[in-house]
Amino acid sequence: MRIAVGVAVAAVVVAGATTAYALTSGPGATADEPTLVAADTGDVTLAVAATGTLAPARTRSLSFGTSAEVTAVNVRPGDVVRAGDVLAEVDATDAQETVDKAAEDLATAQEDLSTASSTADTDTGTETGCATAAGYATGGTTPTPAPSTGGGPVPAVTVTVTETVTVYVTVPASPSASTSPSPSTTATPAPSTTPSRPSTGPSTGGSGPSTNGGSTNGGTTNGGTTNGGTTNGGTDGGTGGGSTCGGGTDGGPTGGSTGRAGGDAVYNAQKKVTSARLALDEAEEALAGAVIKAPVGGRILSVAGGIGSSAGAGSTFITLGDVGGMEVRAEFPEADAGRLVVGQTASVTLADRPGETFPATVTQVDPVGTATDGMVTYGTLITFDTVPEDVLAGQHAQATVTVSAVSGVLRVPASVVHDVADGAGTVTVRVDGVDERRAVRVGLIGDAYAEIVSGLTTGETVVAS
Repeated sequence: MRIAVGVAVAAVVVAGATTAYALTSGPGATADEPTLVAADTGDVTLAVAATGTLAPARTRSLSFGTSAEVTAVNVRPGDVVRAGDVLAEVDATDAQETVDKAAEDLATAQEDLSTASSTADTDTGTETGCATAAGYATGGTTPTPAPSTGGGPVPAVTVTVTETVTVYVTVPASPSASTSPSPSTTATPAPSTTPSRPSTGPSTGGSGPSTNGGSTNGGTTNGGTTNGGTTNGGTDGGTGGGSTCGGGTDGGPTGGSTGRAGGDAVYNAQKKVTSARLALDEAEEALAGAVIKAPVGGRILSVAGGIGSSAGAGSTFITLGDVGGMEVRAEFPEADAGRLVVGQTASVTLADRPGETFPATVTQVDPVGTATDGMVTYGTLITFDTVPEDVLAGQHAQATVTVSAVSGVLRVPASVVHDVADGAGTVTVRVDGVDERRAVRVGLIGDAYAEIVSGLTTGETVVAS
């Protein structure tokens, strides 16, 4: 009985196997067919991609111009503001007091300058109206020399009188030791605007040499051209020289010192005015800096404090982003970065807007890479052609840059081209149901298609393995 049962079980197993074979290998079963594609004409593009974050193209760091307590903060991060909006303020009491004090100092300095200028003008005016040569009348055209005290010949004296009432006396070298003057050549003075004091009598100090003031008309060296004033020398005596306009030995130095003192006073007063004006400008600038206004429209990125906090002059209190120029900051690996060029077309996709693609352009590629964990990347800025509305600084984005492209060329799927090297490759072509291997010349191999330069024609069927 046991043998009969075993034979029956074996028969059932064989019958089942026979039935399964018949079902799987019947006349309707066929082997997997390869995919066939036709060569066509179109575009071939090659692009590289990287993830990045959105950031304003320009940011403004805004600060107060004076250190004080914050009294108003009118914005918070994320707010959109317009140019000229008041963003924050600090207590301006101290700044206003500084402006008032600087204005008072400037007014005082200007008064001092006016006084110094008036004094200098008065000192200058006392030296006018006394320039007629000694021993000559003011009304005639021919000067009359003073009487001679000796009989010998003396050098001729040439007198020049200008309209500015200044007299120059020139004495040529004397041919003899005699000091008695002889009648000189006629000199015609120009009309004087101020008559000089008439001579009260002949000079008595004419016997000494000319270098000590011995000329009868009142010494030529100590009372004349060397030390100043000559016109009134004859009136006051030869030995003393002229005195009214700073003449003689004592007149010249006194007049010079007075002029320098007046000039120094005006110069110093002018310096004080300039310094006071600069101080006032700085104080007014600090007062204006008690209020922060938006220089351009944009979005508030950060605020450093609140009401009651202390703000330092020059320290960033508000950061403003120009959202009108939003861009993507992405890091590309060095293998791809070498293909990037400013001006290349790009596209951006945002995580919160699936299915939308925004055109953009490469505007910057960093010349120096950054190494992180052995990988070198290069920062790249990609600017939207038109910035999407309501985008947020810092949100993630996917940037794709087209690094190469050709249009209107014969192409096949890049996956059907094999053994590519030095611009050559192979494809499998089906002709009349028969597959054959064919060599082709390859141009740009893009992300989806490969350009076929030669070896195929439009419409030929290529086998995709």
